Amino acid sequence: MPANIKVIAVFASSLDGRLGPADATRFVRISSDADTEHLRRVRDLADAVLVGGTTFQHYPKPHSGLERADLPLHCIITSGKSVTFDEPLFQQSPSLPVIIFSPNQPYRDLPVGVDWYHISALRRTDGRAIPEILDLLACRKIKTLLVEGGGRIFRQDRKSVV
Repeated sequence: MPANIKVIAVFASSLDGRLGPADATRFVRISSDADTEHLRRVRDLADAVLVGGTTFQHYPKPHSGLERADLPLHCIITSGKSVTFDEPLFQQSPSLPVIIFSPNQPYRDLPVGVDWYHISALRRTDGRAIPEILDLLACRKIKTLLVEGGGRIFRQDRKSVV
């Protein structure tokens, strides 16, 4: 039985299909203040935020809302190569709970508050990993998941993420 989690998809696209310069290694803001405020209000609705590895590389900070005092559970889908634990997301005190979903095993010790789930189906793009991820999040009592990502993360589940 699939998990009953409300999924909110937020992603941006520019006319050229890029969200910033091709050589960007960090976040490049392309939105207005109103866009950012809207995104933060949507984050207030979510129990968890899921990003892809490239989104994490470009914005490795906590994804906060406007009105919530707490931060949502942060989740990253990645091969693991894009995760460095010296990033601001992992430097919170107290530690912020983070889940990493990867087709690979962790290649180093994990910081406090970080869980790593090996999901071999992430090597595919047929959506088979999504039910497993949603089931794992449901076990954590997640009711609403905000997906902030690009084409790779949304391609994972062509059938149910519209």
